[in-house]
Amino acid sequence: MHPLLSSSARQFGISSLDEDVAEISTAIQFIRSSPRGLGTSAASRIVLIGHSTGCQDVLQYVTAATRRNDRENATATSRPRIQGAIIQAPVSDRDSMLHAIATRPSCREAADECNRIAATTPPDAHASTLLPYHLTRHFLSSVPVLISRWLSLMSPTSPEHPGPDDKFSFDLGPDALAHTFGQLGLPLEPPAGAAGLAEINRASGIVGSAKHNLAGESFAERWARHVDLPERVLTYLDEL
Repeated sequence: MHPLLSSSARQFGISSLDEDVAEISTAIQFIRSSPRGLGTSAASRIVLIGHSTGCQDVLQYVTAATRRNDRENATATSRPRIQGAIIQAPVSDRDSMLHAIATRPSCREAADECNRIAATTPPDAHASTLLPYHLTRHFLSSVPVLISRWLSLMSPTSPEHPGPDDKFSFDLGPDALAHTFGQLGLPLEPPAGAAGLAEINRASGIVGSAKHNLAGESFAERWARHVDLPERVLTYLDEL
């Protein structure tokens, strides 16, 4: 099942990880209670797989204590239990944004102004106040962005106090990682580089020749998309 979340496509800037987790929970509850018996047998396995920013959703689902929110009233205890989780091509939005700030003066000015607006806006208005489009477009394309989402993605308090979306930045230390990967029994000081990261868990691996979005028409890119990644996923599922 591929749930279409409220944050899908151009709506990601006006949503949050907590809202995503609440909607994913609803989808899993539907599967478990389906009148057709989908997912209701004792042998059923439900596994979440997230791609790119969806990896933040997966990690949030399995590790975070979900706060109550006005739309779904979801809590950590209300999340249906799952049997596995896969993160595919996780990325740090903050690392990408910091690179843009370091290499483009216009991006630095835009980020400084967004942070100034956020700092001077009452916290209880962050989730209902949009930042100016001419500022956020430097980083997040042509989408509306709430202050709350900006602070989550840009996370100006990182690395000491990362925002909800800042789960994969290169400079996060053991204290920050203890709240995410640490809850899964993974090292809090992972090795550098893709090869080193792939070794911290026996189910992890590098999909050779794959682009971030698994696109491409060369033989190697097609192999990565249609053979390598599916085989890895099926192997993981078989071992659950």
